Amino acid sequence: MFVDPTTDRSSSHWRFADVEHGTSGGAADEFELATLIALVSAEPAVKGMWRARQVPFSSPDDHEGRWVYLVEVDGTELTIDPATMSTALERSPVEVATTGGGVSPYQRMIRAYGELVWAATPEPVLTVARTFDGVHDDGSPFFAPDHPRIDDAGERARLLAYLRSAPTIVTTTATARDVAAPERGAVVPLNFRTDGVWIWPDTIEYYLEQHRYAPDSRLLAHIGEGKDKAPPLDGVAIHRATAALFRKEG
Repeated sequence: MFVDPTTDRSSSHWRFADVEHGTSGGAADEFELATLIALVSAEPAVKGMWRARQVPFSSPDDHEGRWVYLVEVDGTELTIDPATMSTALERSPVEVATTGGGVSPYQRMIRAYGELVWAATPEPVLTVARTFDGVHDDGSPFFAPDHPRIDDAGERARLLAYLRSAPTIVTTTATARDVAAPERGAVVPLNFRTDGVWIWPDTIEYYLEQHRYAPDSRLLAHIGEGKDKAPPLDGVAIHRATAALFRKEG
């Protein structure tokens, strides 16, 4: 299979360097990448491929070391003959992870530090949902007096189920002050989730559940009627949403 059994994953020997989008290696590196893309793009089971730079732990130079690849597959049988990977694997090991299956910490590191170099699907337009209606001069957010409320308990439960079923892409222990009930203090969660098209903070869930404030009307239109569960996502969708969020935050 794709996995190179000689790969040394020991954190005492290697570290991952930050890889900027579009980082180019030498001619041999780019030939290797082109070869792998040609192979995986013809493979129906492959969802996406990442490339990360693995550097000897003792080296201060991020350009030393080697590239490592992670290929995500949908669980169906691969048709690529392992022998066809031999040329590429002379220089760089390739890992395989299954969508919805167990992803090792090592493979998570490849995704976290690496660049998504190929995907089976085009990148969608990702939108971050708004929670509040505005911001005061002192920087504190607020809800407008006429902000819509969702009074129907069943509808709130359905929407909360959908919002909470989506995977978390940014987790933090930080909390914010409840602007609708300041006496509660900093109790509002600040994690972010995605369904692959929309990104939203858990603040939306909090204000819906605790104060009946409706989520962003555009997000509501996207969810539609009757849905109470977000679609399952592969690693490509989660990677793209995380990258889009940090571009927005930056």
